Amino acid sequence: EKVMISRHYDGGSQFIYAQIFDGTSWGNVQLLSSWAATTFLDVHNFSGTYLASGDFMVVYRDGTTTIPKFRVWNGASWTSQISMQNIGGIPNYVVIKARPGTNEVMAVFFDQSSDTNSQYFNGGAYAQASWTLHTEHSAAAPVNTKALVDFAWSPNTPTTGVLVYA
Repeated sequence: EKVMISRHYDGGSQFIYAQIFDGTSWGNVQLLSSWAATTFLDVHNFSGTYLASGDFMVVYRDGTTTIPKFRVWNGASWTSQISMQNIGGIPNYVVIKARPGTNEVMAVFFDQSSDTNSQYFNGGAYAQASWTLHTEHSAAAPVNTKALVDFAWSPNTPTTGVLVYA
């Protein structure tokens, strides 16, 4: 199985889709989000990761809101859209990484207000309450059109991660 997340533009609106490759063919096309906009066409406002359970989690921008959303593919179907915590700005860049060997996830966001925020998923129920919003890390990046954020878990100490931002 493979999961592909893609963003599309039709000249007036933007769309984020998910598709599943089952080893033979692509299918299970799921529209994750859409909104009318002709700006920020080359941003990466979605990210996905496999969890230790085998589920695949995708986090993405939902239109023009400041509340990112997520869905989970369990190998047979997608969950409904679930809200995360409010990050205070519309996400332009999203990076999520599952902590090795767990269902826990760190999500980092760089938004249209040039802010960097992060949220931690505790590996529990697929619900908004399972996400913890951390203090804003930065509110002064020089531009909001570049990927000025990244995150990685340590391969040596899996309870430690590093966040890089402007």
